[in-house]
Amino acid sequence: MTDRPKLGRNVIALAAVSFLTDVSSEMIYPLLPVFLTTVLGANASFIGAIEGAAETTAALLKLASGWWSDRIRRRKPLVLAGALATAAALGLLAALGKPEPSTLAIWLTVFGFLPAFLPVLIAHGRSFLPPHLVGRGMTLFNIGTMGGTFVVQLASGALIDLFPAHAGVYPLDAYRLVFAVQAVAIMVASAAYLTVRR
Repeated sequence: MTDRPKLGRNVIALAAVSFLTDVSSEMIYPLLPVFLTTVLGANASFIGAIEGAAETTAALLKLASGWWSDRIRRRKPLVLAGALATAAALGLLAALGKPEPSTLAIWLTVFGFLPAFLPVLIAHGRSFLPPHLVGRGMTLFNIGTMGGTFVVQLASGALIDLFPAHAGVYPLDAYRLVFAVQAVAIMVASAAYLTVRR
């Protein structure tokens, strides 16, 4: 009887990293419109313009980051740079709490660049999979991503509910806690990613 092929420690570690990064990135997007309107008093046109700029820059940089990682044949530096920059951006927002509108506009546009490391992370994981394990390995990565999306709905709601709402509006500190937790989650993911070795 032959042993069942194993995915290996690197693939499992990368799936865990995918889960943590998805938790941290997905946690912010449902909360941003509420944070902008109820805490910062932004109007709908401002929110639409900023979110549109962030999504556009994210899409463009995802193309560029994939091309560049293929060109230099090194994915780990790009993933770590993107992850640490994202953690720093979230930590900054948690520290600032209520930035000026101009500062927030710049932050949101820059933040749109940062998740571009996620496709490079998946490509790195794919490089560890032999042909006979591609299906199982990519399924594991997808489970990590989808699991992160599910968990984030529970986690963000639980964190926000730690602070009582007044007239249906949660206080600034509730959002600062969420941003700080996101930054920590990405730092933990980065530490796990450092364990991946060829």
